[in-house]
Amino acid sequence: MNGHENKPGENPDDEPLENLNTENEILKLKMQAEYGAVFGKMSDELTPEMEHEFLKNVLRFEEEWKNKKMTTVYELIEKPSFKPAAELNEEELKAEVKRLKEIMESHKVVLTVRGRYKAEVIYKFITEELFNKETEDMRAAGMTQHFTYEEFHPNHKLDIHGQTMDFLKNWFEQSFNENTAVLAGQLFLITDPKQPPVLISKEEVVQRMQMIFDSYQKFDDCQLAIMDIGFQWDDANERGVGHSEGGVKYDAVLENGTVEKIQGPFKLYFSCEFGLWQVMHFVFPQFKWPNV
Repeated sequence: MNGHENKPGENPDDEPLENLNTENEILKLKMQAEYGAVFGKMSDELTPEMEHEFLKNVLRFEEEWKNKKMTTVYELIEKPSFKPAAELNEEELKAEVKRLKEIMESHKVVLTVRGRYKAEVIYKFITEELFNKETEDMRAAGMTQHFTYEEFHPNHKLDIHGQTMDFLKNWFEQSFNENTAVLAGQLFLITDPKQPPVLISKEEVVQRMQMIFDSYQKFDDCQLAIMDIGFQWDDANERGVGHSEGGVKYDAVLENGTVEKIQGPFKLYFSCEFGLWQVMHFVFPQFKWPNV
Protein backbone atom coordinates (compact mmCIF):
# COMPACT_ATOMS: atom_id res chain seq x y z
CA MET A 1 0.00 0.00 0.00
CA ASN A 2 1.50 3.33 -0.96
CA GLY A 3 1.20 6.58 0.92
CA HIS A 4 -1.03 8.19 -1.69
CA GLU A 5 -4.70 7.36 -1.67
CA ASN A 6 -6.49 8.15 -4.91
CA LYS A 7 -9.52 10.34 -4.59
CA PRO A 8 -12.80 9.21 -6.11
CA GLY A 9 -12.74 9.77 -9.88
CA GLU A 10 -8.96 10.25 -9.91
CA ASN A 11 -7.03 8.18 -12.45
CA PRO A 12 -3.61 7.09 -11.14
CA ASP A 13 -2.32 6.98 -14.74
CA ASP A 14 -2.71 10.77 -14.93
CA GLU A 15 0.03 11.39 -12.36
CA PRO A 16 3.06 10.81 -14.68
CA LEU A 17 1.43 13.07 -17.27
CA GLU A 18 0.95 15.83 -14.71
CA ASN A 19 4.56 15.48 -13.62
CA LEU A 20 5.73 15.75 -17.23
CA ASN A 21 3.64 18.85 -17.81
CA THR A 22 5.14 20.36 -14.65
CA GLU A 23 8.66 19.55 -15.89
CA ASN A 24 7.87 21.19 -19.22
CA GLU A 25 6.72 24.36 -17.49
CA ILE A 26 9.89 24.40 -15.38
CA LEU A 27 12.01 24.04 -18.51
CA LYS A 28 10.19 26.95 -20.13
CA LEU A 29 10.70 29.14 -17.06
CA LYS A 30 14.40 28.25 -17.03
CA MET A 31 14.85 29.21 -20.67
CA GLN A 32 12.85 32.40 -20.23
CA ALA A 33 14.98 33.44 -17.24
CA GLU A 34 18.39 32.46 -18.64
CA TYR A 35 18.04 33.01 -22.38
CA GLY A 36 15.04 35.29 -22.83
CA ALA A 37 13.10 32.59 -24.66
CA VAL A 38 9.54 33.37 -25.72
CA PHE A 39 7.01 30.57 -26.11
CA GLY A 40 3.76 30.78 -28.01
CA LYS A 41 0.92 28.29 -27.88
CA MET A 42 2.15 24.79 -28.66
CA SER A 43 0.34 22.77 -31.32
CA ASP A 44 -2.51 20.62 -30.02
CA GLU A 45 -0.92 17.69 -31.88
CA LEU A 46 2.23 17.99 -29.74
CA THR A 47 2.06 15.49 -26.88
CA PRO A 48 3.68 16.31 -23.49
CA GLU A 49 6.37 13.74 -24.32
CA MET A 50 7.11 15.38 -27.68
CA GLU A 51 7.10 18.83 -26.11
CA HIS A 52 9.51 17.64 -23.40
CA GLU A 53 11.96 16.28 -25.97
CA PHE A 54 11.70 19.48 -28.00
CA LEU A 55 12.35 21.67 -24.96
CA LYS A 56 15.37 19.58 -23.93
CA ASN A 57 16.87 19.88 -27.40
CA VAL A 58 16.36 23.64 -27.44
CA LEU A 59 17.88 23.97 -23.96
CA ARG A 60 20.86 21.86 -25.00
CA PHE A 61 21.42 24.07 -28.05
CA GLU A 62 21.15 27.27 -25.98
CA GLU A 63 23.64 25.99 -23.41
CA GLU A 64 26.11 24.99 -26.12
CA TRP A 65 25.69 28.35 -27.83
CA LYS A 66 26.19 30.20 -24.55
CA ASN A 67 29.37 28.26 -23.85
CA LYS A 68 30.55 28.21 -27.45
CA LYS A 69 34.26 28.07 -28.12
CA MET A 70 35.93 29.94 -30.94
CA THR A 71 38.46 28.26 -33.18
CA THR A 72 39.78 28.53 -36.74
CA VAL A 73 38.55 26.51 -39.69
CA TYR A 74 42.01 24.95 -39.91
CA GLU A 75 41.84 23.74 -36.30
CA LEU A 76 38.26 22.63 -36.83
CA ILE A 77 39.31 20.22 -39.57
CA GLU A 78 42.29 18.98 -37.53
CA LYS A 79 45.05 20.77 -39.42
CA PRO A 80 45.57 18.73 -42.62
CA SER A 81 48.90 19.09 -44.37
CA PHE A 82 49.17 21.21 -47.50
CA LYS A 83 51.85 22.83 -49.67
CA PRO A 84 52.18 26.46 -50.77
CA ALA A 85 50.40 27.11 -54.06
CA ALA A 86 53.69 28.07 -55.74
CA GLU A 87 54.95 24.49 -55.33
CA LEU A 88 52.04 22.92 -57.24
CA ASN A 89 51.18 22.81 -60.94
CA GLU A 90 47.65 23.25 -62.32
CA GLU A 91 46.70 19.56 -62.17
CA GLU A 92 48.09 19.22 -58.65
CA LEU A 93 46.17 22.31 -57.56
CA LYS A 94 42.91 20.84 -58.87
CA ALA A 95 43.55 17.58 -57.02
CA GLU A 96 44.45 19.41 -53.81
CA VAL A 97 41.33 21.59 -53.93
CA LYS A 98 39.23 18.44 -54.24
CA ARG A 99 41.14 16.73 -51.38
CA LEU A 100 40.86 19.68 -49.01
CA LYS A 101 37.15 20.13 -49.73
CA GLU A 102 36.58 16.45 -48.97
CA ILE A 103 38.50 16.77 -45.70
CA MET A 104 36.45 19.82 -44.74
CA GLU A 105 33.19 18.07 -45.53
CA SER A 106 34.21 15.09 -43.40
CA HIS A 107 34.45 17.59 -40.51
CA LYS A 108 31.09 19.21 -41.39
CA VAL A 109 32.59 22.27 -43.08
CA VAL A 110 31.19 22.89 -46.56
CA LEU A 111 32.63 25.34 -49.09
CA THR A 112 30.42 26.39 -52.01
CA VAL A 113 31.93 28.05 -55.07
CA ARG A 114 29.23 29.47 -57.34
CA GLY A 115 31.42 30.81 -60.12
CA ARG A 116 34.19 29.30 -62.21
CA TYR A 117 37.74 30.18 -61.18
CA LYS A 118 41.23 28.83 -61.68
CA ALA A 119 42.20 26.11 -59.23
CA GLU A 120 45.00 28.32 -57.91
CA VAL A 121 42.50 31.01 -56.89
CA ILE A 122 40.38 28.60 -54.85
CA TYR A 123 43.41 26.79 -53.42
CA LYS A 124 44.91 30.07 -52.19
CA PHE A 125 41.54 31.11 -50.79
CA ILE A 126 41.21 27.87 -48.82
CA THR A 127 44.76 27.71 -47.49
CA GLU A 128 45.53 31.40 -47.03
CA GLU A 129 42.14 32.81 -46.06
CA LEU A 130 39.47 30.30 -45.11
CA PHE A 131 41.80 28.21 -42.93
CA ASN A 132 42.58 31.32 -40.87
CA LYS A 133 38.96 32.37 -40.42
CA GLU A 134 37.77 32.33 -36.82
CA THR A 135 34.48 30.53 -36.30
CA GLU A 136 32.38 28.83 -33.65
CA ASP A 137 33.32 25.31 -32.66
CA MET A 138 29.97 23.57 -33.18
CA ARG A 139 31.31 20.03 -33.35
CA ALA A 140 29.56 18.97 -30.14
CA ALA A 141 26.22 20.04 -31.60
CA GLY A 142 26.89 18.11 -34.81
CA MET A 143 26.13 21.18 -36.92
CA THR A 144 27.47 21.73 -40.43
CA GLN A 145 29.08 25.09 -41.18
CA HIS A 146 28.67 26.55 -44.66
CA PHE A 147 30.94 29.04 -46.40
CA THR A 148 30.60 30.52 -49.88
CA TYR A 149 33.59 31.87 -51.78
CA GLU A 150 31.58 34.78 -53.15
CA GLU A 151 30.70 35.95 -49.63
CA PHE A 152 34.41 36.72 -49.22
CA HIS A 153 35.01 37.87 -52.80
CA PRO A 154 31.79 39.15 -54.40
CA ASN A 155 31.32 38.25 -58.06
CA HIS A 156 29.14 41.06 -59.35
CA LYS A 157 28.84 39.65 -62.86
CA LEU A 158 27.62 36.34 -61.44
CA ASP A 159 25.14 38.15 -59.18
CA ILE A 160 23.75 40.20 -62.08
CA HIS A 161 23.40 37.02 -64.13
CA GLY A 162 21.48 35.39 -61.28
CA GLN A 163 19.18 38.38 -60.89
CA THR A 164 18.61 38.48 -64.64
CA MET A 165 17.54 34.84 -64.60
CA ASP A 166 15.25 35.62 -61.67
CA PHE A 167 13.64 38.50 -63.58
CA LEU A 168 13.11 36.31 -66.66
CA LYS A 169 11.70 33.45 -64.59
CA ASN A 170 9.21 35.79 -62.94
CA TRP A 171 8.18 37.16 -66.33
CA PHE A 172 7.75 33.77 -68.00
CA GLU A 173 5.80 32.45 -64.98
CA GLN A 174 3.80 35.70 -64.68
CA SER A 175 4.67 35.76 -60.99
CA PHE A 176 5.87 39.31 -60.33
CA ASN A 177 4.38 40.88 -57.21
CA GLU A 178 5.12 43.66 -54.72
CA ASN A 179 7.47 41.34 -52.79
CA THR A 180 9.61 40.31 -55.76
CA ALA A 181 13.11 41.16 -54.55
CA VAL A 182 14.71 41.52 -57.99
CA LEU A 183 12.81 44.80 -58.50
CA ALA A 184 13.94 47.86 -56.57
CA GLY A 185 11.40 49.62 -54.36
CA GLN A 186 11.39 52.51 -56.80
CA LEU A 187 12.31 52.28 -60.47
CA PHE A 188 13.07 55.17 -62.82
CA LEU A 189 11.73 56.33 -66.14
CA ILE A 190 13.99 57.35 -69.00
CA THR A 191 13.45 61.09 -69.42
CA ASP A 192 15.54 64.16 -70.19
CA PRO A 193 19.11 63.26 -69.12
CA LYS A 194 19.58 66.88 -68.02
CA GLN A 195 16.77 66.56 -65.50
CA PRO A 196 16.58 64.50 -62.28
CA PRO A 197 15.16 61.00 -62.86
CA VAL A 198 11.42 60.47 -62.54
CA LEU A 199 10.68 57.65 -60.11
CA ILE A 200 7.87 55.13 -60.23
CA SER A 201 6.95 52.71 -57.44
CA LYS A 202 7.46 48.98 -57.70
CA GLU A 203 3.74 48.52 -57.04
CA GLU A 204 2.80 50.56 -60.12
CA VAL A 205 5.30 48.69 -62.29
CA VAL A 206 3.92 45.34 -61.09
CA GLN A 207 0.37 46.52 -61.83
CA ARG A 208 1.37 47.36 -65.40
CA MET A 209 2.95 43.91 -65.73
CA GLN A 210 -0.20 42.30 -64.36
CA MET A 211 -2.31 44.01 -67.00
CA ILE A 212 -0.22 42.19 -69.61
CA PHE A 213 -0.34 38.86 -67.75
CA ASP A 214 -4.13 39.07 -67.33
CA SER A 215 -4.51 39.00 -71.11
CA TYR A 216 -3.02 35.52 -71.40
CA GLN A 217 -3.46 32.06 -69.95
CA LYS A 218 0.29 31.48 -69.88
CA PHE A 219 3.59 31.94 -71.66
CA ASP A 220 4.85 28.80 -73.39
CA ASP A 221 8.02 27.61 -75.14
CA CYS A 222 10.08 30.30 -73.41
CA GLN A 223 13.58 30.82 -74.74
CA LEU A 224 16.25 33.32 -73.76
CA ALA A 225 19.79 34.36 -74.55
CA ILE A 226 21.94 36.64 -72.39
CA MET A 227 24.42 38.39 -74.67
CA ASP A 228 26.20 40.83 -72.37
CA ILE A 229 26.62 41.71 -68.70
CA GLY A 230 28.57 44.69 -67.42
CA PHE A 231 28.95 46.79 -64.29
CA GLN A 232 30.80 49.68 -62.72
CA TRP A 233 31.73 49.44 -59.06
CA ASP A 234 32.55 52.16 -56.53
CA ASP A 235 34.80 50.51 -53.95
CA ALA A 236 34.86 53.55 -51.68
CA ASN A 237 31.08 53.61 -51.25
CA GLU A 238 30.45 49.90 -51.88
CA ARG A 239 27.82 50.48 -54.53
CA GLY A 240 27.55 50.08 -58.26
CA VAL A 241 25.47 50.11 -61.42
CA GLY A 242 25.23 47.43 -64.05
CA HIS A 243 23.23 45.96 -66.90
CA SER A 244 22.39 42.77 -68.71
CA GLU A 245 21.01 42.42 -72.22
CA GLY A 246 19.94 39.75 -74.64
CA GLY A 247 16.83 38.43 -76.30
CA VAL A 248 13.69 36.45 -75.47
CA LYS A 249 11.21 34.44 -77.47
CA TYR A 250 7.97 32.88 -76.20
CA ASP A 251 4.39 31.95 -77.07
CA ALA A 252 1.74 34.04 -75.34
CA VAL A 253 -1.41 31.90 -75.12
CA LEU A 254 -4.70 33.83 -75.12
CA GLU A 255 -7.81 32.72 -73.22
CA ASN A 256 -9.32 31.27 -76.43
CA GLY A 257 -6.17 29.24 -77.08
CA THR A 258 -4.82 31.51 -79.79
CA VAL A 259 -1.03 31.86 -79.66
CA GLU A 260 0.83 35.13 -80.16
CA LYS A 261 4.51 34.78 -81.02
CA ILE A 262 6.48 37.25 -78.92
CA GLN A 263 10.16 37.93 -79.41
CA GLY A 264 12.58 40.81 -79.07
CA PRO A 265 15.56 42.21 -77.22
CA PHE A 266 15.64 43.03 -73.53
CA LYS A 267 17.90 45.14 -71.37
CA LEU A 268 17.88 45.33 -67.58
CA TYR A 269 19.50 48.19 -65.70
CA PHE A 270 20.73 47.40 -62.18
CA SER A 271 21.96 49.22 -59.13
CA CYS A 272 23.56 47.68 -56.06
CA GLU A 273 23.41 48.95 -52.51
CA PHE A 274 23.87 46.96 -49.31
CA GLY A 275 25.12 43.99 -51.32
CA LEU A 276 21.95 43.43 -53.40
CA TRP A 277 21.66 44.01 -57.14
CA GLN A 278 18.15 45.14 -58.14
CA VAL A 279 16.50 46.21 -61.39
CA MET A 280 16.01 49.98 -61.60
CA HIS A 281 14.74 50.11 -65.20
CA PHE A 282 14.21 47.66 -68.04
CA VAL A 283 13.30 47.37 -71.70
CA PHE A 284 11.26 44.26 -72.45
CA PRO A 285 8.91 43.06 -75.22
CA GLN A 286 5.26 43.95 -74.52
CA PHE A 287 6.04 46.20 -71.56
CA LYS A 288 5.44 49.95 -71.94
CA TRP A 289 6.33 52.58 -69.39
CA PRO A 290 3.84 55.36 -68.64
CA ASN A 291 4.26 58.63 -70.51
CA VAL A 292 5.94 61.39 -68.56
